[in-house]
Amino acid sequence: MPSFRATGDLHLEKGDSRTAESFYRKALEAAEPGSEDARYCRHRIALCHLRLHEDEKALKEFEALAQESDFYTVGYANMIEFGWGTEPDPKRALALFKKSLGAGNQAVMANYWEVKWFLENGAPGNAWADFSQYMRCCHDGRGVRSGVYALRQAAMAGYVPAQFELSTVYLDGLAGDSNEQRLKDGLSWLRKAADAGYPPALYNLGIHTQRLCLDPVTGLPQKPLVPFLRLYKDKVRFASYKAGMVLIRRAAEAGYPPALEALGIR
Repeated sequence: MPSFRATGDLHLEKGDSRTAESFYRKALEAAEPGSEDARYCRHRIALCHLRLHEDEKALKEFEALAQESDFYTVGYANMIEFGWGTEPDPKRALALFKKSLGAGNQAVMANYWEVKWFLENGAPGNAWADFSQYMRCCHDGRGVRSGVYALRQAAMAGYVPAQFELSTVYLDGLAGDSNEQRLKDGLSWLRKAADAGYPPALYNLGIHTQRLCLDPVTGLPQKPLVPFLRLYKDKVRFASYKAGMVLIRRAAEAGYPPALEALGIR
């Protein structure tokens, strides 16, 4: 039987923030006050408030967490960076991100480089919530090189969402020296994120596996030994389709909406 915390995580992944909050509160009541488990639940409750556009509640909870532990300054830093419930202050946000990094929170690497880029080059003009959306903002050509560098730093540090977004940068042709290298690098980072169980990466890798007939061993498009032999080509396509469906089903099991839609699950 899943715990209240695990059930809250599941509902949050599905986008049901209100229900997720109720389960996190039950988990918080059962947790030892001041424990890491309690802080995790409080952080998730604040995140629920943020997604429900209850900025003042989110800011209050994030600020309290930041005062207790440098590890949990990331939420408060994000609120300050974009001016949610308070005045925007990128320099202060950058200082908070540095503190969180110093406390060992590698998940804030992307946010740190994002704010650094903002301060050095000027904000693109949109208050995006996270680095992945920021990178999409850069897709019009403004600061792509700096953005890709920042994203690569986060990906190499093991930040899974950054690994996924870096894969899209390569696969969209925004970085890389040649089409072949872009495809190779993009699929490599996509597989890293999928191996970590990241639902968007599982779904996208499943789609690419089917469309490109990816080899399950090398992860690269298969080249038929007999180019015009119809039977061989059909066998390759069928094997790739099956392998892709396995990945898409895993994304669906995690509640990822595009995967659920692809499987006709409501």
